[in-house]
Amino acid sequence: MTHAQKDALIMQLFDALEMLSARLAALEAKVERNSRNSSKPPSIVDPDI
Repeated sequence: MTHAQKDALIMQLFDALEMLSARLAALEAKVERNSRNSSKPPSIVDPDI
């Protein structure tokens, strides 16, 4: 693997890390917000249920 290929791979991994970190934060926020700790009814807070 060339130096340029390694650099490209590192950049791809950083991009994936940023995307997955954002997804994790969104999922954690969703878990924290449920019908028991929200003023909204369950159908609005948990539409997937």
